[in-house]
Amino acid sequence: MENGKFAHDRLQAKMELTGKVKFLEKEVKSDDPPIRGFIDLGLDWNGEEIIGEIKTAKEEIYLHKQSSMKPSPNHLLQILTYMKLRKAKQGFMFYENKNDQSFLII
Repeated sequence: MENGKFAHDRLQAKMELTGKVKFLEKEVKSDDPPIRGFIDLGLDWNGEEIIGEIKTAKEEIYLHKQSSMKPSPNHLLQILTYMKLRKAKQGFMFYENKNDQSFLII
């Protein structure tokens, strides 16, 4: 888990260098249904908020995601929930391969 936290911190710092990061680790809540979570990052892209989630994956899982270009069902539900709570029209999953730090954006 510490490796995942380190990867998040490292990747968020790199993304901040783009000048497009609107927020990092933003808490979102809903009473109905009861939801509480933290969005990894929000970007400002041409005036629109885009929600991003960072995940690290073992090579076997990463390669499967790369070949299918589909996030895990639980990751998809997470990003769609965050997008709905923030009223964002777009979002992305940023997967990093734990073996070689290559990345995939879905």
